[in-house]
Amino acid sequence: MGTLGQDVTFALRTLRRRPAFAAVAIATIALGIGAATAIFTIVDGVLLRPLPFRNAGELVTVWQTDTRFRDQTTLRRRWDRLWFTFPEYQQWRAAQRSFSDVAIYGDQEMALTGVGEPTQVAVSTATPSLLPLLGTRVSLGRWFLPGEEGPGTERLAVISHEMWVSRFGSDPTVVDRFITLDDARYRIVGVMPAGFRLRRLTSSIADAAVVWIPLGSDGGGQQFDSSYEGIARLRPGVPLDAAMFETDRIVRAAAGRAERGARIVPRLEAETAAARAPLVLLGAGVVLLLLIACANITMLLLGEASAREHEIATRTAFGASAGRIVRQLFTESAVIATAGGLLGVMLAWVGTRLLVAVAPASMPRLDAVVMDLRVLAVALGVTVGAALSFGLAPAVSTSRRAVADTLRGSARQAGRRRSALLDAVVVAQVAMSLVLLAGASVLGRSLRALWTVDPGFTTDGVLTMSVTAPESRYAERSAVGEYYARLAQRLEALPGVQRVAATSNLPLSGRNSTTSIDLEGVITTNPSERPNVQRRVVTPEYFAALDIPLRAGRGLSNAPADGVNELVIDETMARRSWPNEPALGKRVLVFGAWFTVVGVVGDVRHTRLDEDEQPTIYLPHSRVATREMTMVLATSGDPAGLAGAVRSATWSVDPTIPIAELEPMASRVARSISPERYRTTLLGAFGLAAASLTAVGVFGVVARTVSQRRREIAIRLALGAARSSIARAITRDQGRSVVLGLALGLVGAWLLSPLLGRFVFGIGPADPVALSGAVALMVFMAVLAALPAVRRALRTDPGLALRQEQ
Repeated sequence: MGTLGQDVTFALRTLRRRPAFAAVAIATIALGIGAATAIFTIVDGVLLRPLPFRNAGELVTVWQTDTRFRDQTTLRRRWDRLWFTFPEYQQWRAAQRSFSDVAIYGDQEMALTGVGEPTQVAVSTATPSLLPLLGTRVSLGRWFLPGEEGPGTERLAVISHEMWVSRFGSDPTVVDRFITLDDARYRIVGVMPAGFRLRRLTSSIADAAVVWIPLGSDGGGQQFDSSYEGIARLRPGVPLDAAMFETDRIVRAAAGRAERGARIVPRLEAETAAARAPLVLLGAGVVLLLLIACANITMLLLGEASAREHEIATRTAFGASAGRIVRQLFTESAVIATAGGLLGVMLAWVGTRLLVAVAPASMPRLDAVVMDLRVLAVALGVTVGAALSFGLAPAVSTSRRAVADTLRGSARQAGRRRSALLDAVVVAQVAMSLVLLAGASVLGRSLRALWTVDPGFTTDGVLTMSVTAPESRYAERSAVGEYYARLAQRLEALPGVQRVAATSNLPLSGRNSTTSIDLEGVITTNPSERPNVQRRVVTPEYFAALDIPLRAGRGLSNAPADGVNELVIDETMARRSWPNEPALGKRVLVFGAWFTVVGVVGDVRHTRLDEDEQPTIYLPHSRVATREMTMVLATSGDPAGLAGAVRSATWSVDPTIPIAELEPMASRVARSISPERYRTTLLGAFGLAAASLTAVGVFGVVARTVSQRRREIAIRLALGAARSSIARAITRDQGRSVVLGLALGLVGAWLLSPLLGRFVFGIGPADPVALSGAVALMVFMAVLAALPAVRRALRTDPGLALRQEQ
């Protein structure tokens, strides 16, 4: 221990004498460790940390499957994630033996009134078996009891801990009080524990449930033929495959069709499926950044080793063993790594909070992201690994053999060995940096292609707002239509509002509705062969408000002549349904009624910008009175500036109806690509950091070359050599290393391009323009790094340099 203390003390003194070197080395390793720790913290919280339920590894998500839907245009993405109706759930629960219990739950949005300002809240419906299955208990009151679900039962509610605090001031007497949801009174029987969250995985409702109600309770808006997500707990010792085989058999027998089946996925895997690949990509990027940081410090230490040859030779001459010298150099590396690790952990703490704050709303389990002891243990391991990685090369290069060469005056041979090692490090650093830059450049080009996609509608000057007309006060279809007509009239009267329309599903909102249809004259004997299309219920002004172009015919009318049911379709629907004849005048069977096509509009990307257009029908709101609608306001100025006036105008029509998602359309579109923007920004930051570190390394190598060849440069200048030839001589060796690194980096980027395939849109994963841009940036950074040292060499005064060398 005494010797170790001496080594540490000597290392600190050595670093104190070289403050610039110490600062650069510590900052470099802090950047690498900080980035790696921050990303690992996100990965740990989202992908690795167990779910906050008892024996969470036993929990599984259960879906039904139907192979008939794999060829359906609008259902093929969900053919293996179908939900359960309540009767299907009852059959499954009665027949299964693989699970200790099963449950189903769903979600919806309901109007909360009577407790503060009216607002739209996320409400989950569940069977009483859900909370016992999860092993969770309410923090106050009780959960639903068996038999408290179904029609005719009392309306009960369990509220979230957050609602208990914000709306009821943490009142312990809240149990047996009432809340009003969609004008129906519910008796509060319990309060959920703080932080409890269980969202349906395929739901468009991103918010955590504020209220839980029993499935099928009166006024809940949920019927027994609605669909719910299945969740279950495996019995101890029952393998997943056996449970899936049994459930598959039960589902197929209950449906009476061979196409039906079941799919069971561990709950953690199901919740994190969408985030797994992007986080693995970011993890790979940050590992490369850490390796580049270690390579950079290796180069710095090798340069310092050359400057300290005389010191080490002197210590050897006084009896220091090779092991003692190597241990001292490793100690210095460990001190640098420790200081960098401590600073890196602080950077990671700040970085993690920033990454969580700017993460897209679709990123799951962000509430589980925390920097705890397990994360710090990983940071410690990374620090130790970094110390070993960048301390090895300098220690080997200054081994006893190298010191002996120095004492015998063979410093040139030792210098050549170090130069070869430095060149190898430069090659590796440039190659890894180019791989990172290439990946970031490809994602950047893909994001640009995505951003420039024509969504089929305009976002300029458009304000949107979601409202719902409750059934208790607007029971008849005519009453619903009258409410939205009065609301549109009131909003149109606002200064700056040019046009007002309404739609059941706004494009890129995350909400989608599909339906099966029949075409007149087309007979389908198999129900699965019926066309399935996207369905939108709109008011006649909708197409003009969003500037959706009319391709043929006309739009919907407020009062169709002769009571004819009108229908507007998009170009994709017209092309696929009637490829060789006009679509106008054709009839479509929807909801048991025939609708006549009166117009064809341009295609709109309803779900995602990176998906092909789907066949869509537009039904008139006067015929299909949907209660939940999104108002679309075309304005002449900044739409965000009208938010307050729109809110007041809406409540002037009905002060009890809550307003949700009041925001410009442009914000919705930007949010729809936030996951792509998030990973592109992070990988781009890693790439720029890597290129900067590589530039620092190249600068150090060139500066060291100039310092070592100072006498040679002075002699050549004195003999009349052209300064341009000296510049070429200085940069020739490093230029070869950079070119070799670029070549290896291009090969690496090409080999890894398949990993980017699922993340790119509009270009190939090995896009030549993106790769060329990455190479150009890497060359620019290398040239920029070499220029100061070359300029210093060219300004050398031959006489002064030769006198100083004597």
